[in-house]
Amino acid sequence: MHLLDKRVERQADSQPWNPEDIPAFARDYETDPKTDLDLYKIACRRLLEIKNNVEKADRSIRFEMHKEYDERKFRIWLASKLQERSRNRYVVPQEEEIDRRERPDLRIERPGMAPVSIEIKWADNWTISQLLQGLESQLVGQYLRDDHSRYGIYLLGYIGRRNTWERPDKSSRISFEQVLTIINDRAKEILIEQRDVEDIAVISIDFTER
Repeated sequence: MHLLDKRVERQADSQPWNPEDIPAFARDYETDPKTDLDLYKIACRRLLEIKNNVEKADRSIRFEMHKEYDERKFRIWLASKLQERSRNRYVVPQEEEIDRRERPDLRIERPGMAPVSIEIKWADNWTISQLLQGLESQLVGQYLRDDHSRYGIYLLGYIGRRNTWERPDKSSRISFEQVLTIINDRAKEILIEQRDVEDIAVISIDFTER
C-alpha cells in the first residue's frame, strides 16, 4: 500500500505550464505532454475517443472493421486513427520502422521521453489464459522490461466471432465484459508486483452492432 501511495503521489505531480500551454488548453482542453505520464494519459484519451466513435457515435466507424480482418489489419487501422488524432503531440511509427520481434504492436512516441507501448489483441481469437499471457509475458514481461518504459496499454478488440469464453478453471462460460474484468484485475495485481511499472490501462473496443 505504501508503494501504491507513492505511485499515486508521483502521478499527481504535474510539470509547470509554459506560456504557450494556455492557448493550447483553451483550444484543445489539453497541453503538449511534458513527461511519459502525460503522453500515456493522452494515448488513453485518444483510444477512448476511438472507442466512443465505434460504440456510441451516431455515425459509427465500426463498419470499417470486418470479422475476417486479422490483428495486422486491426493494428494498421488503429495506428491510422491514432495518427489522425495526434494534434502534433505524438507520432505512431509506421510498421516497417519497428522490429516486430522486439517491439509492441504500436508505440506512442514523442522526442525526449519514454514511449508508451500498446499491445493489441482480437479477443475473439484467444482463450482467457492466452489473453492473460499476452498481458503478462508480452506487454509487461517484454515491452515494459526496459527501465525507461513505465506505461503500457492492453487493447482488446471484440467483433463478435464468439459469444462466450471458458473460464481458466473450466467452471463456466462467461461474456466479453466478464473477460475484461478478469484482465483488469490481473493488471491491477501486476502493478502491485512490479515496482518499475507505473500504470497499465486495459481498454476494449466492441465492434458488434447494438
